[in-house]
Amino acid sequence: MLEAFSSLPGAGAGPTEYGATSIAESFAESFALHRLDPAALRRFSPAIDDWFSNAGHLSATSVVEGGGPDA
Repeated sequence: MLEAFSSLPGAGAGPTEYGATSIAESFAESFALHRLDPAALRRFSPAIDDWFSNAGHLSATSVVEGGGPDA
């Protein structure tokens, strides 16, 4: 999932200074913003907001784990 996330524009930068310390922190902060303040995530990276809104994180999980909502 992190590999798919890391390919998105802005993912490496992270929405905050701390989020930029690793792709895992960037993912965690971006997901939190998606749930709590989607407008802030959209300002930071429309591509990341679209990825979460279109369940990209769930699709990436199903590929990695061989399961997921559509399996």
